[in-house]
Amino acid sequence: MLESVAIISNKKRTQINNNLLHNNKLIVDLSLVEQDSFDIEFIFKNTIVKFRNHDFTWVDCKKDRIATEFSPKILQLANNYFVQANINMGIWEISKHNPKILLWRFNPVNAYPIVNYTGDNDEKIIVQAKKNLHFNENPTLLFSSKNALEFSRSHIPFSAIVCFTDHCDFDTLDNLKIQRELFNKNRIKTTKGFFLNHYSKRKDNASFENDEIELNKWKKDGHE
Repeated sequence: MLESVAIISNKKRTQINNNLLHNNKLIVDLSLVEQDSFDIEFIFKNTIVKFRNHDFTWVDCKKDRIATEFSPKILQLANNYFVQANINMGIWEISKHNPKILLWRFNPVNAYPIVNYTGDNDEKIIVQAKKNLHFNENPTLLFSSKNALEFSRSHIPFSAIVCFTDHCDFDTLDNLKIQRELFNKNRIKTTKGFFLNHYSKRKDNASFENDEIELNKWKKDGHE
């Protein structure tokens, strides 16, 4: 299934025994990693022909593909095997020029940049930020000849979810009631913000201090 597996860190390449594939799993031993920025390179014997896109559709590899931490990490090989990650950490990259290679990248350059603006002309300085890597499990590739495992939080599986959030500065008791009734009528759930104490200059501003009964109704209706 795999030609080779290697960890690339600080321009150093460490080969891993690719015969460690056992029970359709290949677990990468992170004790070989010396840096907090590294890539795991997987070279497959078969070409990668399909890639699970961020919108949960299958796309080809005729152009470069990337999967961030907010996207599925699933692909399909030419021998019809599905390959997926056990965790969503890191970034997957596949080049159209060599679709047999999967790079699983952790803290690559420019992945998490911070921009500082300095001086009168707001000169831009890009600082390389790095995420703290805390692995509950070692990065692992899972192989299946039947299908990949996916879980959806939406009522219509793998469809878009709209997240409603609000700005509570202008909430009043009256408009809280109107909003809540509208959301209930249309089966919409929101993330509701509110003020705990009343410090507003406007007497009719809503707060938990003054409008506890109404705000608890939002919680009872299933809003966050």
